[in-house]
Amino acid sequence: MCQAVYFLRHGATAEVPSCLKGQRIDPPLSSEGHRQAQRWAEKLSAIPFQAVVYTPLQRARETAAYFLSEGRRGLELPHFMELSWGEWEGLPRAEAEPLLEQQLARWAAGDTRWAPPGGESLETFQKRLHAGYELVSSLFPAGAVLIIAHGYSLRVLLSWLLGYLPGKGSEAFHHRPGTLSWGIRNPGGHFYLQALGVSLDDWLF
Repeated sequence: MCQAVYFLRHGATAEVPSCLKGQRIDPPLSSEGHRQAQRWAEKLSAIPFQAVVYTPLQRARETAAYFLSEGRRGLELPHFMELSWGEWEGLPRAEAEPLLEQQLARWAAGDTRWAPPGGESLETFQKRLHAGYELVSSLFPAGAVLIIAHGYSLRVLLSWLLGYLPGKGSEAFHHRPGTLSWGIRNPGGHFYLQALGVSLDDWLF
């Protein structure tokens, strides 16, 4: 049997001014983020998820709460937590963007062991994302699973699942807060993307 895997980025967060979040910087959902989470829970209520998987970060837990209120099984896993940017976390977005471009360039060049100061390398990040995905697949080999995670974790995970390097070419896998992707994993382990970064208003199922 096949496994359907849904990937939801947590809802919008309360942050003024905008800054680079990660693991240490973990704001709660904004009122808009709560609205997004509630509406997704309503839209996906007919899907019999085997489990709702979410990270220990506050913004993911608050998003997951709307799905768990339906009596579904919840599983909190650290594997899908956002990348740790170390000393970069908390920087205003205007300062962080050039650093993130530098990071993507080094990843695309194959420098997978490079990490931001005090942060996490791509090699380490990929290993924990892959381990989490394989763990979920082993626990729930059939049916539907919802994974609530973060912008970079979804970007790198989908890049890996679809055979892309997580550099410049992976920009297509960017998820805005409160957007959803889903795909099918067949019994042979191959993943086929069905929808990418869909907003609430564009979800037609």
